[in-house]
Amino acid sequence: MTRAKGSHLWDVDGNEYIDYNGGHGGKMLGRAHPAVVEAVQKQIEMGTHSGAGCDLAVEWAELIQKLVPSAERIEFMNSGTEAIM
Repeated sequence: MTRAKGSHLWDVDGNEYIDYNGGHGGKMLGRAHPAVVEAVQKQIEMGTHSGAGCDLAVEWAELIQKLVPSAERIEFMNSGTEAIM
């Protein structure tokens, strides 16, 4: 695929497809959703991966704990594979 927007994907020949899987569940808002693009641009301007924790990660963890009170410990990982190693 060469590009994607919303629920649509385009291949190298220009054929358009609808992604009924939603990126296997990871694209609930579709691709290139304006609010997500704006948030990413804002964050990129503040710098990319610092290798350390940040306030946003703490806020996110607190939100998860509010939504899932039984989640006593929150730890962020890069992948499911990393999380179980």
